[in-house]
Amino acid sequence: MEELVKANINLDICNKKSHSPLILAIRKRDVILVEKVIKLGASTNFKDDYGRNSLHWAINYSEPGSNASFELEELLISYGA
Repeated sequence: MEELVKANINLDICNKKSHSPLILAIRKRDVILVEKVIKLGASTNFKDDYGRNSLHWAINYSEPGSNASFELEELLISYGA
């Protein structure tokens, strides 16, 4: 990821499935990776091709019926989502 930033690659872009690097990290529910991508410059308010931002994705990929914490969602909100 750092290599992309050093090469001036925009982290707020989507692949063919409308997934940005931040969305891919969110889908993995990897809080450490999500924060790293944000710190490298990804916007928490960037919207995919369907108008969904990082918080939409985090909520959609939460584990239903579990007692999972809202650590990921809280992290995104703390960064302005």
